[in-house]
Amino acid sequence: MREELNTSHTQLNVLLSDKVELQNLINKHGQERDRLLEDLNQSFKEKNEKEIRLEEALTELSSTQDQLFTVKEELVKNRIEAEKLRESLHRARSELDNLDKNISQIKTERDLMSESQSKAMYLEEKVEELELLNRSLSRRLSV
Repeated sequence: MREELNTSHTQLNVLLSDKVELQNLINKHGQERDRLLEDLNQSFKEKNEKEIRLEEALTELSSTQDQLFTVKEELVKNRIEAEKLRESLHRARSELDNLDKNISQIKTERDLMSESQSKAMYLEEKVEELELLNRSLSRRLSV
């Protein structure tokens, strides 16, 4: 019986040793599991932060694209306006050229009229001289 008791005691010690070893393995695996869960949680946090930054970047990009589109629209409007202004400037220059021609023509006509008036005054003087001469001759002939 003693031998059985020793054997049972040895088996009990082996079982207790196995239990302690199993408990150590369970604790070790638990710690490993906790570390892996912590790493996984950290990875999820980093992923969420990256997603948030990506969303912010996409929002900023969308805003920038909207601004770019608005600037492009303004640029097109400005180009159209610039073309209209160029056409207006061309018309104004043409009108100015026509006005210069008209002014030149009016000056020429004025000079011609002035010359004609001078000639008319000269001719009037000559007519008056001729009339005086005619009267004078008429008196002489009548006498």
